[in-house]
Amino acid sequence: MIRLARELLKHSEHTSELQEGHASDVFLGALERISSHKKIVLVFDEIEYISPESPLNSHWNEDFVPFWQTIWHAQSLFRNIAVFVGGVNPTVVEQDLVGNTQNPLFGIVPHRYLSGLSVDEVRRMLRTLGRPMGLRFEEDAVEYLAHRYGGHPLLTRIASSIIHKMLRDSSEQLPKNIDSGWLAETEVSRESELSFYCGHVVSELKLFYPDEYELLKEISNGNLADVYEFTTDPVFASHLNSYGLLGRSATGRPSISIPVLEKFVQLQDARERGTQTISVLQPVEERERWLARRISAINDNFEELQRAIERLSGPNLFGVHSYPESHKFFDLGVVTDENSFANFINTCNRCFVESIEKYGMSIGRRDYFWQEVKLSYPELHEALRRIKVYRHWRVHIKLNDVAIEELTFFRDQDLSGRSPTTVKELWYQLQQCVLDALLVGIFVETDRLT
Repeated sequence: MIRLARELLKHSEHTSELQEGHASDVFLGALERISSHKKIVLVFDEIEYISPESPLNSHWNEDFVPFWQTIWHAQSLFRNIAVFVGGVNPTVVEQDLVGNTQNPLFGIVPHRYLSGLSVDEVRRMLRTLGRPMGLRFEEDAVEYLAHRYGGHPLLTRIASSIIHKMLRDSSEQLPKNIDSGWLAETEVSRESELSFYCGHVVSELKLFYPDEYELLKEISNGNLADVYEFTTDPVFASHLNSYGLLGRSATGRPSISIPVLEKFVQLQDARERGTQTISVLQPVEERERWLARRISAINDNFEELQRAIERLSGPNLFGVHSYPESHKFFDLGVVTDENSFANFINTCNRCFVESIEKYGMSIGRRDYFWQEVKLSYPELHEALRRIKVYRHWRVHIKLNDVAIEELTFFRDQDLSGRSPTTVKELWYQLQQCVLDALLVGIFVETDRLT
């Protein structure tokens, strides 16, 4: 308080020494000596370091409440005082109690999160900073950087500095036009240097909101099936949303809105688990129970999706009844080898894909699966297409070029880009990915329709 009073007097016409007395009295006395016609704005930046959350100054555990009580008392006496609080962690204004005392900031200070830069703002920043360094960013490069770094000012600025350093170190002739193709080619080396700053961006979330950080990890790893309901809970995911980390794809699928952070979290989690894979496989002893739960969840949520479709008179999936041969779906076992996977994927294909195709034929629509279903339920269609592609892979001796391209697409997703020959539990991993993708597809479509 005394330091604050000293700063107030330093920026006023008063040069006299501070009066003696209690810190709060000294502060109020300083305010009295400043003209009431002047507006006083008290700005507290990095508020997390002058709060009970501070890792550096433990005295705020005792001083925080009287400090802010004095500020509010001063505002009640002098109406020309405004207070601005800034920082990266809103805990200080969100918690209702400090110790056993009412938090003076709770319910009084409205908080607002700063959003990422728009594409237009990213463009202006890149061209303003890049021009003196000889960097000319093409429009596709601006859009690439805006998407890749989510408009985050720090990440975008550091990425631009790394780009300049890479060109300078390689003795490139400047000025140079930067396009998205060159940025994609240099993405891995550039973002290896960005990893430190990515850790800084998510550090507050990891430290103060561990549950939401766990949700961030699950989404980054593609493990949406078990956490989908939390992504749609505005209370549970409030900080992910407010920090601008949680977004949705065009089809409504939850996603991490800053791809470079998604990649960073994936790699950090894999490193902590001591694995090279992004996917987390169920332990062997848990797989039967997991499979029973997953099958039941798919069945129950398919019924909910069909009820939503009927209410909105949307394109039906299986006709008046549910999918045929449901008993065979419930009888599926844990995949342990290639043969059991072939049985598993063939059963899924008959239950879901072929039944939709047969329903389409029954109403005279030969391309029902590829037209109505794809257009109306794109997330579900992709999950079903994964089943169809894997089934073709195991049943047909030779695949055409289109089928090979689709197979490569899905396997790259499910195996984290690894060759199938290098994956120890290949067939079980594919079973888990197929069922998870199917359940998430059902969740997304139901959520969108309801």
